[in-house]
Amino acid sequence: MFSSRNGIVFNNIIQSLDLPKDEKYIKAKATEISSQMDAKIGSAPGFKDWTICKPIYAVHIACEILRIPFDRKRLLKLANTTEQNYHSSFSYIRKILEIPSLISFDSLAAKFGCPKIIPYVERMFEIFKEEWVKDLSAANIREIDWNDDIYKVAVFGCCCKVLGAQSRISQQLINSSDISISRPAFQNMTRLIEKYCKSYINELKSQIKNEGLMTFMIAPMRGNSYINEVNEGSIKKRTRQDDDDDDDRDQKEESSFGDRAGSGTMKIVNFKETPLYNDYIVWRSKILEKIEEMDC
Repeated sequence: MFSSRNGIVFNNIIQSLDLPKDEKYIKAKATEISSQMDAKIGSAPGFKDWTICKPIYAVHIACEILRIPFDRKRLLKLANTTEQNYHSSFSYIRKILEIPSLISFDSLAAKFGCPKIIPYVERMFEIFKEEWVKDLSAANIREIDWNDDIYKVAVFGCCCKVLGAQSRISQQLINSSDISISRPAFQNMTRLIEKYCKSYINELKSQIKNEGLMTFMIAPMRGNSYINEVNEGSIKKRTRQDDDDDDDRDQKEESSFGDRAGSGTMKIVNFKETPLYNDYIVWRSKILEKIEEMDC
C-alpha cells in the first residue's frame, strides 16, 4: 500500500526538480513504478542506500516514460551517490522491470539533426557486435543486452566523431536529461567500439578522403541560424585547440552569413532552407506515422 510518507517523499523530489506543473502525473507514475520495484526487487540488500534512492529511481523512470525533461544532475545530487553507481543501479532496475528504452538511432539522429548518419551508425553497430562476441565466452554473450542504451549512445557518438561531428556532441550525449549513462561507462564503451570497429572507421575515413563521401553535422546556434559543417572529399583534422577556438569564434560568427573568410567548408545558413531540413521533415513524418500505428 502506498503510504502518505511515500507521497511526501515524491512531492519533495518533484519539487526539487522544479516540475510543479507535472507533479500529479509524475507522482502517479512513480507510485506505480515503486509498487513494481517492491514486487520484483524487494528490499534490494545489494543496493547501496536503497531506501533513499528507491523513490528517486521511481521518479526518474516516471519522467522518462512520460517524456518529461528534468535536471539529471540535480536528481543525481539528491541520490547522494556516485554517477557510475547510480546509472549502474538504474540500468539494472529498468531491466528487471522490463521497461523499454525510448532511445534509438532514429531518436538520436533526430535530436542532433543528422538523419543521414543512420545507415553508418547501424553498420558500425553490426560490425561491433560481430567482432566483439568473438572474444567473449558463451556465458558472457548470454549476459549482453544489445538494447541497453550504452551501446546505442556510444556507437552513435563514435560514428559522429568519424563523420565530422564537433567533439562537444559527446558531451551533449552524456549530459542529456533523457540519456541515463555515466561518463566513465560512455568513455569505456567508446574505446571498446573504436577498437573493434577500427577497420570500418578507417574505411569511412578513406571514403571521405578518396571517394568524396559527404559528411555533415548540424550544430544549433542561437536564434534560427545553424552551423552547417560539410566535409566533402577531405577530412578536416581537429585538435583540442580547434575545439577551444570554436567557442571563441561563436560570438564573431553569430551575426555573420555566407562563407567563413578563407574557408568554404563552414557556412551559417537558415536550416529550414537546406536540403537536409527537407530530408529531416520526410523522415520525421514517417517516424510519427509509425508511432501513431503503434499507439493504435
